[in-house]
Amino acid sequence: MTLIIGANLNHYTIIAADTRTSWWHPLLGKWQHRDHDHKIAMCKMGLVTGSGYTKALDSVKEELLKKEIYHTNEVLKIINELAIPEIELLNKHDPNIKDNTCFLISYFTSSDNEKILRLSIFLHSKWKYQLYIIKEPYIVMPSDTNKKYYEKYNKILNEGLHRFKECKYSEKEYIASVVTNIYKNTIFFAECFYEISKISNFVSGDFDFAAFLSNDMVLYGYGDTKEVKSGKLHFRFLHSSNQTRILTPDILKEGDIINT
Repeated sequence: MTLIIGANLNHYTIIAADTRTSWWHPLLGKWQHRDHDHKIAMCKMGLVTGSGYTKALDSVKEELLKKEIYHTNEVLKIINELAIPEIELLNKHDPNIKDNTCFLISYFTSSDNEKILRLSIFLHSKWKYQLYIIKEPYIVMPSDTNKKYYEKYNKILNEGLHRFKECKYSEKEYIASVVTNIYKNTIFFAECFYEISKISNFVSGDFDFAAFLSNDMVLYGYGDTKEVKSGKLHFRFLHSSNQTRILTPDILKEGDIINT
C-alpha cells in the first residue's frame, strides 16, 4: 500500500508518493516488493494517484489517461465501474483491500466564474466510492503500520508543512515564491518518507512528487529520500494542458530542468 502525502496550499496543490509495489506470494509465503513503479499520472482532469490494490488503481489511471474528462462525477463513475469489480474479486482473500484502496486527485473546479484549485480523495464506502474534498494536509499510511503511527505522522505533517504566504503576486514573483515553498515542503516530505520507510516494508527509498499550480503549470520531480532531505533536488515544469502521461524520471532528461 503506497505511502501518499497530499496538501492544498491554495496557490498550489502537491502530491507525493513512494514507488514500491508489493504483493503476497502464496508459494513463498511472504511479501514480494518491486521499486521504481511511478504512480502519479497527469491527465486532462489534473493529477491523480492512489494507494491499495494495484490492478484497481492501474485500470482507473489508464482510463483517465485515455479520455477527455473534466468533472469529478465522471472520475467517480470510472472508479466505481472499473475499481469495484477488481476489488470484489480479491475481497474474499483480503477483506481489507476495499478499505485500503483510495484515489487522490488534484484539479480545478469553478464557482461564480472563478477557478478554484482542489485536492480530493475518493474513499470506499459500502461497495461504492465517494468524493471528499481535502482542506488539511493528508497522509495515506502503508497498511503494515497502525493507528498510532498514522496519528504521529499526521501531527508531524500538519505542524511541519510550510504554508504558502497569502498575498498578490506578479507572475515572476509567484513562480519564485512557489518554487521556494515547494522546495521546502519536498525536503520535509522526504524526511517523512525516510522515517516511515524504516518502520514499513511497503515504502521505498525514493519518491515522486508533483505540484499543480494556479497558473495551470505542473512541477514534477523525483529523488532518493536521503538525497532530497539533504537538499539535492531536481524537477521540471510541464504544461498540464498539452499532455497526459504517467510522471516518471525520464521527463527530467527532456530539458528545462531546475536543479537546486
